[in-house]
Amino acid sequence: MAGPVSILVVEDDPDLRSLFRVWLADDDVKTVESGELAVQSADETVDVVLLDRDLPGIDGKVVARRLQAEGFQGTVAMVTGRDPEPAVATFPIDEYVTKPIERAELRAVVDRLSARREVPESVRTLFGLLTRRARLESTLDTRRLADSDEFEALTGRIDDQWATVRKETTVSAVSTMAEACLSPVVDCGRTLETPARVQQ
Repeated sequence: MAGPVSILVVEDDPDLRSLFRVWLADDDVKTVESGELAVQSADETVDVVLLDRDLPGIDGKVVARRLQAEGFQGTVAMVTGRDPEPAVATFPIDEYVTKPIERAELRAVVDRLSARREVPESVRTLFGLLTRRARLESTLDTRRLADSDEFEALTGRIDDQWATVRKETTVSAVSTMAEACLSPVVDCGRTLETPARVQQ
């Protein structure tokens, strides 16, 4: 995406709000401290939302769902102190990032989410699913994931979404998009696994 990115930081800690604003000073940053203000502020001018999970009033999960229901077209990263659990598989978000977070990582998150706004909607949806799977797999043990209905449903959604994507574009094109939109969170080579199964 050319030019500054319009970022909405939703964070109840005033020190973190200020820090994120400084770290992302090259972009157009607006900050709010509650879920209600997030929903009000996430309009068509916002490209990326950096959303805390634990907020006063409505929490980040509810905010994400309300933004989805209201047709918000930007991308959403949940930036939280809580480690992910299987239920994160159901959140309508593009990234799940845990605090503490360093400046370079925050910048990388914004860059990835900005790049996702440039890809077809079906691919962007796929990338959000792949990212949530990768975050869960890197955090939770395989037994807990194997016992999770949410994670099983996520895997099924990835297979279904790959089928949709393959009707619109090629695997090689998706692989090229993945370099800017997924790496290093997701092993980009792995994005080719599901379409191979779909073709069989």
